[in-house]
Amino acid sequence: MVARRTPPGLLARHGGTLMAVAIVGTLLGALVFGSRGLLHLVALRGEEHRVVERITRLLEENDRLRTRLGAIRRDDPTLERLAREDLGLVRPGEVIYRVPARTTDPPR
Repeated sequence: MVARRTPPGLLARHGGTLMAVAIVGTLLGALVFGSRGLLHLVALRGEEHRVVERITRLLEENDRLRTRLGAIRRDDPTLERLAREDLGLVRPGEVIYRVPARTTDPPR
């Protein structure tokens, strides 16, 4: 009796190729969607851009405040104006009159 060989199946014929495709697919998926993948990199670059913009705004505000502080330290009229406006300070002999705010309702 002669033993008949069955024709090899798809897995037997292309097993190595299918395995390589599966490995490459897994690696590509990890490269794109993994915790250190391309999507994560894009998100980090966006966050970096927002942080750099915030740092720039804060540095500009810091410069404005430093300039204002310098003006307050060097300019006595500016210092006096701020003290009067913010702290309500008055000079000796001055009288402060406070006028109530006008209401929109007509008097009755």
